[in-house]
Amino acid sequence: MMKKDWSNYGVVALLPFIFVAIVYATEAFARNSFFVCNNSNCRESIPANIWKVLKIDPDTDKPSATDLIENDEERKVIALRYSGRMTWYFLGEIFLYVCIGSLAIASVLTSQLVPQSRIISALGVITLSLIVGLFFYGNPKIHMAIFLTIFGKAITADVPAIAQITNILNSLGNAAVFSLLIAICATLLPSQDDSFPGGMKQLSTSMKYLRIILYTGTLLLVTAILLKKSIYQWSLAYTPQDDAIDTARNFVTSLLTLEGGFYTLVLAAAYFPAALVLQRRAQLLVGTSLDETEKEIKLKEHGMNFSLKESLPRILAILGPFLTGPVADLLTGNFF
Repeated sequence: MMKKDWSNYGVVALLPFIFVAIVYATEAFARNSFFVCNNSNCRESIPANIWKVLKIDPDTDKPSATDLIENDEERKVIALRYSGRMTWYFLGEIFLYVCIGSLAIASVLTSQLVPQSRIISALGVITLSLIVGLFFYGNPKIHMAIFLTIFGKAITADVPAIAQITNILNSLGNAAVFSLLIAICATLLPSQDDSFPGGMKQLSTSMKYLRIILYTGTLLLVTAILLKKSIYQWSLAYTPQDDAIDTARNFVTSLLTLEGGFYTLVLAAAYFPAALVLQRRAQLLVGTSLDETEKEIKLKEHGMNFSLKESLPRILAILGPFLTGPVADLLTGNFF
């Protein structure tokens, strides 16, 4: 008889419908809030003012050549502002989903690693993470100093709520990062089984969870960089279209590179010590009676070796936030 697990309940048949409904509902809310502007979040509806971007001006029948050039420049700036707003709210939705998913993954993995009190450990992860998020939300200058000084003032005329929304998303992102850090610490809890087969199996499971956490953290921080890039690039549409735009663009590129490098250091600082500790435990568990070749075979069987080929995906994952800046420039270089 199959074990009664949550995946065997009939209600799971509704999960695809529920998640798709959530996506549609979130998209509808975002479009009404930042696309159609049915509330005070933004001031100018894009659909109602699309003629400012397209060459459709009912008030001018035969504009002069000079007027056409001026109108084209104005249309270009407005198009950049509208495009920046749409890109930002789409990436904001993605970042929101990734944050919630990261909190869920961290709580579930921690509960699996602490089987004695699964519900308490899962709730503890979420509670502590939300406390961290509330702390950052109450102190925006800690994580939004540059945004509040420069970018918020540029975009506020278009989207007055930009600073508050960015504060919420950043605080939720910090809460998600903290939850993943707790889950990493949970992978290092001492094993209850010191025997070779059972203990190695537990170490192998901890290493597998550690990799899942790493990839989740990479996705979270890469999405955070993309969201920051969309805001920074959006703010360039409010910069005078002269030589100052090149200086501003170079500053934004340097800022994104710095933040991407910092996030890469965060991933490395969280993953490598934990991975080294787990591998050291595995080596001690294998014992000293085997030669080096047999040890490597046993470690490889349980996914506990650190060969270059096996470690390359993890190295690329750690470098993900740092590489996102140049890759995003490639993808959006012709857009802004």
